[in-house]
Amino acid sequence: MGQAETDTYCGNCGQAIYDEDSHNRRPCPQCGSTARKYSLTANITVSVSASVTATKISFPQSLLNSAANLLARTDKLSLSMAVVLCHTACDIAADRALEEALENCSLGHAKAPLRAMFSGYSPKNDRIWDFYCALTGDDIKQRPFWQKVVDSSKCRDGIIHSGRFATAEQATETHTVAVEFVKHLKQWD
Repeated sequence: MGQAETDTYCGNCGQAIYDEDSHNRRPCPQCGSTARKYSLTANITVSVSASVTATKISFPQSLLNSAANLLARTDKLSLSMAVVLCHTACDIAADRALEEALENCSLGHAKAPLRAMFSGYSPKNDRIWDFYCALTGDDIKQRPFWQKVVDSSKCRDGIIHSGRFATAEQATETHTVAVEFVKHLKQWD
């Protein structure tokens, strides 16, 4: 007949100890020690789950995100590049908003010639923004952010045409107003 299983061993010599009461320890039959080691087995089940959420962002939003990263760098070149990226995001959002407005109107064959009449989306170009307002019913030039967009475009022009640099304040303000502008034009995502 074989020995029963045990989880108790002598703490000194490692001899298996059978049929021992934990309150009434007997000396180890091999070395006489009353120190004990116990062998425990535990089963653990670990469950891991992960999920990934993909977020689609628009090109204007991607440009604004890049501009925000440049703002964190604080050197005059990075700040100036942030201003240019913000205005590029605004131009793209404006182009898409105008394209969508033209698609939704009943001008038919006149859409292409109308688009050809406009170049650029500078907020200083009253002709394009008056057309946008008339086409969409959105009086964007009366929005609280509009004058800030106009002022910021002057900073952008100084960077592009005169080699000037933006200050941290100008770059931050440009980013803030560009986010408002792009969001207003529903080109956020």
